[in-house]
Amino acid sequence: MAIGSEEGVFEVPKGEDTVIPFSDDVEEQQADAAGDDPDPDEPGITEDVKKSRRARRAERLRERLQKGEEAQRQAEELRRQIEEMRANQARLEGLVQGRLSAQPQTPQLDPYQQKLQQIEEQREMYRLQAAQEIEEKRWTPERKAYYNQIGDRLDQERVNTLVQRQLAQQLPQLQAQVQTTVAANTWASRYPDVHTNERALRWAKSKYELEIAEGKPPTQETIERVYEETRAKFQTGPKPKPSANERALFEGIPTQGNQKSAGPAKGSGIKMTPELKRIARAAYPGMDPEQAYKKWVQTTGKKLREDGIL
Repeated sequence: MAIGSEEGVFEVPKGEDTVIPFSDDVEEQQADAAGDDPDPDEPGITEDVKKSRRARRAERLRERLQKGEEAQRQAEELRRQIEEMRANQARLEGLVQGRLSAQPQTPQLDPYQQKLQQIEEQREMYRLQAAQEIEEKRWTPERKAYYNQIGDRLDQERVNTLVQRQLAQQLPQLQAQVQTTVAANTWASRYPDVHTNERALRWAKSKYELEIAEGKPPTQETIERVYEETRAKFQTGPKPKPSANERALFEGIPTQGNQKSAGPAKGSGIKMTPELKRIARAAYPGMDPEQAYKKWVQTTGKKLREDGIL
């Protein structure tokens, strides 16, 4: 291959690349390899080379700008995808948490049930160990006695756990029964006259239940009121101590003045004042009040009237 020139013909060796000396293409190739552009205003180069270099530099600048814009676009797209993935992940986590909250909670086993499960797990573990020893022909009378001892111990632990659970379940009921018994004994000691009278006690219980059904509070004041009403109805309470005037009437002593001026004249009726009614009821406990008044008037009252006290 030959290239013509003003000075003659230069022969190019066969098999080698064709290279034009001092060519701007070589410089651009070297610039491409170095990642930079040759200087378009370098001294000593022709105007065509300057134009070529300027065009090449402008082209490379456009390519770099396009690559930068593309990289920025790709970065924005990647950022958008990451944000979308985060939003989806947060939404999924919220859905999972909501479903977990909506699911019913697994009831916790009581400690006694947990202990029973542990005993059964130990029993199964020792059973597998014994089976392995039998399979490996390591079973001896001593090993048999060893596992029998373990089985007896686990059986005893199981029985103890069942008994403890039964007692724990009955404990609130037993405590309530004890409290009820103590309260009943306390009220019985305060109102023995009511508790020894079967009719009065039944009436008191019914009255108390009626009070609660009507909305009265189950307080100590309510119970005391029921007991006092029961005493008044069945006249089971302790007899009141007579006053000085009452003792004087019972003893036939006038309260003031002489006997003739202490009461109405003989032959007049006896007016049963609240004080005299109380004396009559105390004299004949358990009797109907009206009957007690009549009997007292006919006996003690009559004698007091004859004596001029009434």
